[in-house]
Amino acid sequence: MSNQTIDTLKKIDAKRTLGLPLTASETAMLTFYGKNAETDAVPVKIGVDMAGGSDRTAYANEWASKAEFVRLYLAPMLRAAGVDVADVVYQINQRTREETVTLTYKCGASRDVCVTADSLIALTTDVISKI
Repeated sequence: MSNQTIDTLKKIDAKRTLGLPLTASETAMLTFYGKNAETDAVPVKIGVDMAGGSDRTAYANEWASKAEFVRLYLAPMLRAAGVDVADVVYQINQRTREETVTLTYKCGASRDVCVTADSLIALTTDVISKI
């Protein structure tokens, strides 16, 4: 990973720490590279498929589709339903592989909802049940 990518990920992490909203490209970078809490930014380690092809396997595609689903569908649905959310973000802990959706409300409060191994409908159900 280049120094420029590491610097960009550090800036994204700083924005997230401050509670500032992330752009779609910043969210995508976090999804694919992540941030290890104890070291500098590290890429998501994804196994090589059985045919020896690309190391972007079904897991990477699933994580990317979940991040896109949360950004494009779940967040707007919650806002349309009258939930006062400022931001809704899908994240993956690189050490534990725990998947969470973080709801940040307009008042500044936030809540993490564990969505590890959830399908999209289960992810939606879990998030709505925690509101």
